[in-house]
Amino acid sequence: ANGVLGNMVLSGGLLLSLGPAGLTGFEQQAALTQRIAAAEKQEGRSGWASIKKAELALLSRDHATALARLRKVVDSKLDPALKARWRSAYWTALEGAVRADLKGAPQEIEDLASLVRSPEERLKVTRLRSERAVARGDYVQAVAMFRSLADQAPGRLVRRGEATRVEVRMDRWVSGQLADLWTRLPAELKSQLDGELKKSATSVIEGPLAAARKFVVVFGFHPAATSVRFHLAEQAARAGRLAEAETDWLTLAGDRDPVVVERAEASLAASMKQQGLSDMPATVTWPAEVSII
Repeated sequence: ANGVLGNMVLSGGLLLSLGPAGLTGFEQQAALTQRIAAAEKQEGRSGWASIKKAELALLSRDHATALARLRKVVDSKLDPALKARWRSAYWTALEGAVRADLKGAPQEIEDLASLVRSPEERLKVTRLRSERAVARGDYVQAVAMFRSLADQAPGRLVRRGEATRVEVRMDRWVSGQLADLWTRLPAELKSQLDGELKKSATSVIEGPLAAARKFVVVFGFHPAATSVRFHLAEQAARAGRLAEAETDWLTLAGDRDPVVVERAEASLAASMKQQGLSDMPATVTWPAEVSII
């Protein structure tokens, strides 16, 4: 049956829609099922049929069924034009299977790693391994992998979570993951890692400023970062980067430790006095007819 519905056309089992993103085709399930059944009986078309069945399974997040279909495909007999499509579906199915069972799926994570062809895909697998380590309670490995991610691609944008499109920098995502993980660490391991971070803080203070800034971004949630942030503020003030210094001091002034707060406020007040500024915020008087909404 053929028909026209506004910017949509129904023809031969296909619904074509023209929109801002271009032309999109939707196939009727009954017509598609018939095509798949016919292809399975034709020599050389079984690969296409298996991929199509897997793609349908992925639409309903049935990763196990999709994997079963895709693993039946014999690579040497697959049409070269379909190999990229098979790989895309296989990657999606493997990733979904791992996320559905983070504590298990050992074969799936290794199969996914074997598909890696680019630095971006390698990062995705490392991120998945780190989340899997957390789920399995392997906290030492998880911390090591999170730190590795921050080292490899600190500025790369990644999704904050699977259920959102919000993207954040990798180093800030790692910081959030570590902050959540730290509250779950066993007391003995937490004490050990706290000590290691204190040593790292001392080391970065003695090194280049870039390393100190990186430490503060990744471990800003931890008390070990306090001394590093004070160091950065002092270095910025000496170099005349007053706005940067004041930002760090204001951040420190919001700390839970009253000793840290007192020191930060004193440093900020001294800096403002040196600039000939008042340490009290300016008072703004709005005209009577102005409404603040």
